[in-house]
Amino acid sequence: MARFPFVFFFVSAFLGCGGVASIRATVFLKTGSSAIGGGLGMSRPWDPFPLPIRGDLDKSVTYEGLGRLIVRWEDIDFTLARIYSILVGDPDSDVMREYGICNTVRDKLSKLRTAMHGKWSVRRPSQELEGRFDKLLQEVEGFSERRNEFAHSILHQVSMFTFFQETTDLPPHRAQFALIPAYHNLKRHHPTGRPKFMYTEDNMKELLGRLTVLFVRLGELRDALEAELSKGP
Repeated sequence: MARFPFVFFFVSAFLGCGGVASIRATVFLKTGSSAIGGGLGMSRPWDPFPLPIRGDLDKSVTYEGLGRLIVRWEDIDFTLARIYSILVGDPDSDVMREYGICNTVRDKLSKLRTAMHGKWSVRRPSQELEGRFDKLLQEVEGFSERRNEFAHSILHQVSMFTFFQETTDLPPHRAQFALIPAYHNLKRHHPTGRPKFMYTEDNMKELLGRLTVLFVRLGELRDALEAELSKGP
């Protein structure tokens, strides 16, 4: 089986940049502030953000924020593939492609749950690890809806939209940009035509922070599972 030694360098380098604790502290302090989404009764980290009252004045920062979110989601997906390879007993091998065959997040998570709650939990029962696993996969499933939003959005000048003019504090002639659903995507709009989501630099930064916390915690779970596997049958 082919192995992927580069992934160990990547994770070690990432965790060395400030450490897990500082990453968590930074993100949780931010999400508790007055930033978009903070203090507005959001009970779960993957809950939708309220529509911002300002767009980005420079669309290049919107594109940059989108790129960072897409890359972070791929980091999470790759870590899940690594976890799957451990659960089936062949860490970081070609078996990861069995996970990659699945086309949807729901199918991928179903494959992971079958692997965990099948032979793995029989041979290596651990309520603590299984509880962490189930909680993190619930978070992945929740955040996948946010991923579907930003991954299937368009960058648009929103300044002239009536719904936006009703809330923004900048004049209509000031060009403002955001990621919104395409108009023909009916399920992403309210019956009034108002979009159900809008991403700008600020709320994309906050979402990136939350996804980074999830990424780190999945990496910790992967390490714990590999440590259990190394103990033998």
